[in-house]
Amino acid sequence: MEQVGCSEKESSGSSGQQRESFVNVEWLTQGTSGSQRPGPRWGHSVLALPGSGDLLLLGGACEFMSAFTESWIFSVSARCWRTLDTSNCPALSAHSASLVRDVGNPKSDCVVCFGGDGGHPADNAPYLLDTSSWSWRTVQASATSDGRRPAWRRTHTSVAIGPAVLIIAGDTSSGFLDDIWSLDLTQPGNEKWICTDDYCSRFSRRGSHSATLVDESRVILFGGFNGQQLGDLWLIDVSLGSVSCKPALATGKPPSPRSGHAAVHVPAPSPCIIFVGGEFQIMNEFSHGLELLDTERLVWATVNVGGTSWKARGWGTATWSPASPTEVFIFGGGLYDKFLDDLTVLQLDTMEAPPLCVSEVGNDLGALLDGTLGDILLEAVHDGGSVSAHRAILFARSPVFAAMLGPGTVWAESGEGAVKMPCGETALRTFLRFVYTGYVEETDLRSPPVALEVLELAGLYMLPTLVRSCSSSLARQLRWRRTVSFDGSNPEVMAELEQLAGSCVRVAECHAAAIGSSVLAQEAALAMATVSAAQKEHGNQNGNNNKQTVVYNSSFHFD
Repeated sequence: MEQVGCSEKESSGSSGQQRESFVNVEWLTQGTSGSQRPGPRWGHSVLALPGSGDLLLLGGACEFMSAFTESWIFSVSARCWRTLDTSNCPALSAHSASLVRDVGNPKSDCVVCFGGDGGHPADNAPYLLDTSSWSWRTVQASATSDGRRPAWRRTHTSVAIGPAVLIIAGDTSSGFLDDIWSLDLTQPGNEKWICTDDYCSRFSRRGSHSATLVDESRVILFGGFNGQQLGDLWLIDVSLGSVSCKPALATGKPPSPRSGHAAVHVPAPSPCIIFVGGEFQIMNEFSHGLELLDTERLVWATVNVGGTSWKARGWGTATWSPASPTEVFIFGGGLYDKFLDDLTVLQLDTMEAPPLCVSEVGNDLGALLDGTLGDILLEAVHDGGSVSAHRAILFARSPVFAAMLGPGTVWAESGEGAVKMPCGETALRTFLRFVYTGYVEETDLRSPPVALEVLELAGLYMLPTLVRSCSSSLARQLRWRRTVSFDGSNPEVMAELEQLAGSCVRVAECHAAAIGSSVLAQEAALAMATVSAAQKEHGNQNGNNNKQTVVYNSSFHFD
């Protein structure tokens, strides 16, 4: 039986029933080659470098709580550590580190570090590591017009957004902070600090929280400590050129309040943040679990972890690298009396997006799919089926339908009573179920022809969440057929896998921007390689003339 990577259950509480979602992943203790490896530590930082995707480890504190003045590189492809010879490396621990990229000139990429338990440079200057020369310097950024600079701090967070780095909250000798500062790096040699005290809503003072960039302009802040463990969720948005901050209201069962946890944004199978470890009770209880937040739909899920056991810890790191998009690398951290140096890999192959609960509004709108008050007909051109729909709902849910059916449009469909859809009726009904409810059943996508057609519709009508759901389902089907049900001696099985893989390759290329990850393309390439190896092993004894052809009814015309 095919395993599904997510499930859900009802749990009763004082506030009534809550639906708790589960997502399945696997731990793998990562062996490394070579004789070098960093020692036990916590309070360090790890970043994925552009280009190679290798991991850069900076600083951390040892058991005597003194900050390291060393840097390491972990090669993702070779799975080995090496020390990085950098000049004037500062002592770094409980600091923040952000990679600032210059797309037009990769040689200008740099890492900006601020604060921590190490040295305290003049004017609270940040440290900058040039990733082309591996040399350090301090950034003498100018103060605000009234002479202010951010206080030196520890256990804060930082996020790079374009040529700026946001410094968020933290802990000082005078107490916890709730401020947000921006370090403007637009003009090298003329860097400046900008205070954003005028943002409207404000989270409470804290340190040891997480702040994770989820797209070009939005940051999710979670948890922390200010004398008590915190479990609130905030959205920081700079899309309008200034900082706004508001509580983020997520559905599902929220995780326990915590601090000192690691957080990493993963783009697939659905954009999400994975929260790793953390401290529940001060000096007492640490987490060995994982929590997941779907950042598009704001849905919480608990992660079921299989494979190698993993020690509870806080103040470690979790890093995703584009060089290996189905893995998250967890390094170090520890307890107050024990520091760790293990490297663990979180395998995302079996992970699915958290299951959604259809809201009451979604249920009510979904009931309209029986044709009640329908005012437009959607016709499935592949088999002649049709579904009665509602212009207003289509208009609100898809920018393409809005352009097609809106007032004053030149599209022919605006004045007609029907729209022809390039699919069969089953795919059309699955597509409309998502349009009306925001929800699609995994079982509705188990058929490759249906999943391919729904994916085409999702791309055509610009529904990126549905695109990702379909691509994730297809990737899982490819993996199942490649690893479990594959029979290299059966030409029909090989032809089916080859056909599905070929279709998925083209789908992934067509919708690369919406899918946002190479997981589907990667699975398709592995499937094609499996078929090729089987054909060679069995001598392709039946010849091309006897090769079975499996036709998937998709208007992509990949067959």
